[in-house]
Amino acid sequence: MEKKETLKVKDIVRFNEVFKDVKVSGLNKEATVEYLNLKICISELVEKFAEREKKIFKEAIPEGYKEGDKLPPEKYQEFKSLIDGLMEKFHNEPIKEEIDTHVLSLDELFDSVLNIEENKNISSEGKALLMKYLKK
Repeated sequence: MEKKETLKVKDIVRFNEVFKDVKVSGLNKEATVEYLNLKICISELVEKFAEREKKIFKEAIPEGYKEGDKLPPEKYQEFKSLIDGLMEKFHNEPIKEEIDTHVLSLDELFDSVLNIEENKNISSEGKALLMKYLKK
């Protein structure tokens, strides 16, 4: 039995960087519905992550800071280090949602995604991500 991969926030964000612009052509009805539902789910998750990042940023702002204020270099470095650490921690968190990204057969993936003209500019790294996450 195959162990399900625990996806982290950074995995979904990275996958979405390629997935959001992918075009499909010629999928059957069932595969199209699964694919579109996955697009919606990933998009909603990424929006939630962006909101969480804004909240993390706001909560880390030094007390008394007002927008437009310039922090002294040492305070700025402290703030930057704090934000970087908090964001790294957040991006390494496992997602709470159960998502099955594996919605296309190998044939569907090649014939309807990877080999169509509209996706010819996807890098080999991007294609590898699509293969990793989309292939059933």
